[in-house]
Amino acid sequence: MKITKSKLLEIVQEEVKKELESKVEKSILDTLTDEGGAAGLDPLVKTAKEVQPGVSEKDIKDLLKKMKKVVQHRDGDYIKEEVEELSEAHGLDSGDAKILRQHATTLDDGSEIKRIINFILKSNVKVDQTQDVTKMKKEELEEASKSFDKDKMKCNKKRYLRKGESGYGKKQKVVKACDKGKERIVKFGDGKMKNKSSSPKNRKNFRSRHNCDNPGSKLKARYWSCKDW
Repeated sequence: MKITKSKLLEIVQEEVKKELESKVEKSILDTLTDEGGAAGLDPLVKTAKEVQPGVSEKDIKDLLKKMKKVVQHRDGDYIKEEVEELSEAHGLDSGDAKILRQHATTLDDGSEIKRIINFILKSNVKVDQTQDVTKMKKEELEEASKSFDKDKMKCNKKRYLRKGESGYGKKQKVVKACDKGKERIVKFGDGKMKNKSSSPKNRKNFRSRHNCDNPGSKLKARYWSCKDW
């Protein structure tokens, strides 16, 4: 099949557009990381214009809506997701999952619906039709705690994850959480994101987003993340 010059030009322009969009996405994610995981629209537009000077604010807003790793908080800030979730699970494709994540940001932190949505998203498992999801989750949970000897760990004493341990590279720290007679291995903190709690602005944004004035149970990752900030 012969390709005309106009068609070839169209293909080249489309590839250039994709390449620029990819670079803009990376610059936005890098900026969110530098800002402690969240930022308003202005710094994101600024960093995008440094990569692609002709890009408009509307273009950036449209791009942010398409980005799988970014959701908008109800207060207007854009948030880089802390938890890396699989794109499909329990009948949800990546688009459905993003809609749920977006809706969760509009709900009060104490909302039962928000708790359920977060549970669904955090329990996502990528499976095919021949796999037993229940069995797979059980095996994953066993694997998650396999490399930790709870008897040798002190209660509520957090430490950095070590190379070779389950979760290394994805999470920053681990703790044997003890609360009201219960024990649980909890891994927390995005392994790819710097902790910038020394910055008053970043600390305030983080604690506000995660409702750190009411961090909840010690058996949950949010409690320990808040304690770090």
